[in-house]
Amino acid sequence: ETSAPAPPALASAAVLYSSLAQSSASPPPSVPVGGRFFLRLAAFLAILLMAVEYVWMHVLDGSSLGAILLFYGAAASFVIQNEDVRHCLSVVSRRAAVLLWPRCRSAAPVHVAFVDVFFADAMCSLSKVFFDWGMIWTIAYYHPNPVPQSYGSVVFPSLGASLPYIIRARQCILCWAEGKMNNDPNRYLHLLNCLKYSTSLFPLCISAYQKTMGGTVDDQYRVERILVIFLAINAGYSFAWDVVMDWGMAQNPSCSCKGNASGEHISTIESFLRPRLRFGVYASFSILILDGILRGSWMLRFYENALFSSVDVYVFTTQFLEVFRRGIWNLLRVDWEMVKQIQKRKGKEKDMPNPKPLDPGDSDTVPLVLI
Repeated sequence: ETSAPAPPALASAAVLYSSLAQSSASPPPSVPVGGRFFLRLAAFLAILLMAVEYVWMHVLDGSSLGAILLFYGAAASFVIQNEDVRHCLSVVSRRAAVLLWPRCRSAAPVHVAFVDVFFADAMCSLSKVFFDWGMIWTIAYYHPNPVPQSYGSVVFPSLGASLPYIIRARQCILCWAEGKMNNDPNRYLHLLNCLKYSTSLFPLCISAYQKTMGGTVDDQYRVERILVIFLAINAGYSFAWDVVMDWGMAQNPSCSCKGNASGEHISTIESFLRPRLRFGVYASFSILILDGILRGSWMLRFYENALFSSVDVYVFTTQFLEVFRRGIWNLLRVDWEMVKQIQKRKGKEKDMPNPKPLDPGDSDTVPLVLI
């Protein structure tokens, strides 16, 4: 029988959605909710899941489905009693409803808010979580029999894992339609971004096929080689997009070591990044390097037996690395969004008869527009 989902299933969701809770229009919780609260919540859920799995499956010799239901029951009782968690879950539920129930039901495309883009990107890092939820339904459907090795057994998990990428690709198409309506010359970039998320679907489909295929060792090796090729394409494409489009860096690499407009010499790293960096040159460059390395964390699959004691430990490790990568990615993504909004505001105020002075160096005085 398939084992219970690994601990990151709800813990990583709590960590990734912490910043989104601050954008809610509903009344604030009784106690200010911040990063420490969500780290404690993530740790609590992880410990609860491991304790339930150990007691139910190893001590009481119960089934994995029973352990899953017991965990969600215990987590639900905690949520009901905690006002702060109820508040944050309501925020997450509303943002998820916006993504699943499109805003563009009218004839003209509607602007996709930054908070929706930010939320959908976070969901992409939770693809394994959605896979686990789909697997829960599959286990429940076949219970008490084990899940068979068939195409039907991977339909719901694969659809769940693909959902975040489909939502994000749809947002790109909406942005392209909006750009076409406004005659934006750069609207093609949204189609390239859509293609990036589409490249994530091919490895998911091939991985699902691997779980159902039989055949010889040579057949399995050929499928594995195709999977590695698509994983490498997706990782390289995504990292390049991170640097150039999501972080606004490497916009003009040919200017490296030529100095700035005032003739002052700048280093290659400073030229490769961008002029305004909230976190400094070295911290930003370190984030860039770490993001590139962690984009290749899928290569741990080749050393799974050598480095990890079980499949659950391997899944937990890879999910933790992805949560960490998404966390540092968010720092530069929000920083670049702030810079773009300041530049956009400056451009609008220049067209006004009496523009209000705006100091581009003081981004703390300019609120980040999420909608």
